[in-house]
Amino acid sequence: MQVEDTMGFRGIAGRLLLLLALALTPLLAGLDAGDCEFHMEVLALASSQETWFRQQADPGTWVLPTWNGAPRVNKPPLVVWINLLSWTGLPPDTPVETLIMRARYVAAGAGLLTLLATLWAGASLGGSRLGFAAAAVLATTLLFVRQVRLASYDTYLMAFTALAVASGLWTLHTDQPGWRRLCGWLLAGVALGAAVLAKGPLALLLVGAPLLGLTLFTPRHRQQWPGFLLMFAVAAVVTLPWYFFILHHIPEAGNRMATEFIADRKVSKPPWYYLGLLGLVLPWCLWLAAGLWEGLRRRMEFRSALIWFLAIFLLLSLHEAKQQRYIVPILPAASLLIALAWLQPGRQRLGNIQAGFMGVSALAYGVFGAGQPWLLAHGLLKRPELEQ
Repeated sequence: MQVEDTMGFRGIAGRLLLLLALALTPLLAGLDAGDCEFHMEVLALASSQETWFRQQADPGTWVLPTWNGAPRVNKPPLVVWINLLSWTGLPPDTPVETLIMRARYVAAGAGLLTLLATLWAGASLGGSRLGFAAAAVLATTLLFVRQVRLASYDTYLMAFTALAVASGLWTLHTDQPGWRRLCGWLLAGVALGAAVLAKGPLALLLVGAPLLGLTLFTPRHRQQWPGFLLMFAVAAVVTLPWYFFILHHIPEAGNRMATEFIADRKVSKPPWYYLGLLGLVLPWCLWLAAGLWEGLRRRMEFRSALIWFLAIFLLLSLHEAKQQRYIVPILPAASLLIALAWLQPGRQRLGNIQAGFMGVSALAYGVFGAGQPWLLAHGLLKRPELEQ
């Protein structure tokens, strides 16, 4: 379903401005509220603030973030470094609400990067129309809007893994000269390195597995292996200096980092746990099902998006540690599948069903939201304990 690009610069610029207008309102509204409640956002901001205070007295302490006076090696430092940059020039007595607001605005910028990476991936698979459609779907997806409003590790992991896979997708599908494909793999490597420094080595799998599958299904795939390996080499150059530094200065760092990959849960989540969370792609649930079905029929564009989707879904489902936020790197791939299904001819009936579904859902959500105090007061609804 390669869509021919007939838009000129004005058409592309107009759609880009429309996309930004669509995305910025939910991303930026209310970010100045100091209601920092989500566990991982609290940890990221607390470590950033403590390191920021230490940096006032010793400018070299930014290299190794701390929390509660101890080196914070459980997570890599990039998110803390980004927060420190966003607080540049602020006095030490700056209100914590201002620190939270600045960090969240930068995280919203990472959300915009995710949208642009999704647009690029879609344009590489099916032209600019598919790219803009996929980005618009992502910008209006419940889980995406919820996540990118948090200055947390997973927000940046999603952004950098999306950019790495999008760059790899472009490289695998482009007819550009060899040096441009080389630049594509170099960018993928830098983005992969940033993803590792944002949350850890898991990013190697979240990027490597989809691109490995896509490379195997690419014509002349043997010619792509040098670039694929180059991506990991560049990522190693970006990430290994910091890991060597902390392993040299903190002997127990290796054991402490290993705890990040051990599920410490009283009740382990079943392998199918994330199937239920796919409902958080509201209001696009029906279209995701349609996109997955089309992908199984092996249409070329659908197949590429499906490989990206399934690689992440299976990797995360096999591990015992499962949280809602862990699934967010799958959202760009899900948006591509949804957009591909949406743009398929002959989908008017499903479109009518979707319109009815969205209308009923909007009405039900409004009634439910307005009636929550009454339901809670009469014991008909229990106050939820949100998973952090």
